[in-house]
Amino acid sequence: MGNEAPGTIVGRRRSLPPRSQRWMALGAVAVLVLLVWDLWRGRGGFAGMWLIYFAGLWIYAQRSPTVVDAAGIRRPWRLRRSVTWAEVDAVAAPQLGVEQVRLVLTTGRTLTLDDIPAEHAAEVAALGGKELRRPVPLSLPRPAPREPTDAQRAADLDRRARALADQRAELDAQAQLRPRGIPRRPPPS
Repeated sequence: MGNEAPGTIVGRRRSLPPRSQRWMALGAVAVLVLLVWDLWRGRGGFAGMWLIYFAGLWIYAQRSPTVVDAAGIRRPWRLRRSVTWAEVDAVAAPQLGVEQVRLVLTTGRTLTLDDIPAEHAAEVAALGGKELRRPVPLSLPRPAPREPTDAQRAADLDRRARALADQRAELDAQAQLRPRGIPRRPPPS
């Protein structure tokens, strides 16, 4: 971590590998060619929308890193910009599958520090004087229903056949109660 001062942790974004950087540069050139093509064809509104979209993505990519010190946590350009240590209940210990430091707030919610790796959770907890707590377990999805056996399928077929036979008998009984034939109209007078 690029610490600026003792007692400060500064987050960092992972840089892309050179191959990905080349593909991004090639994609940027292709998008620029498409924007120029749209402007040349007179569709400036459509090209303007893409320019605004990519400008927003560029600003998001250039955002300042998270800074953690004894005063609190500052996260520029994020929804929850600054968090004081009074709002933090504990720091979640590193857990398999979670790559960032997670804070447990006094409200019970968790807050992820996107650009600080989970290995630094103990340092973050020490800076704020908070305990390193066992992480909240991840909730797993319900297990898929088991495939029915042949005996269960046969029992289900028998149940459905009995239900259909009962329904057929009920309809036949109702049909017997109805009068047959076409009702006669009285002769016109």
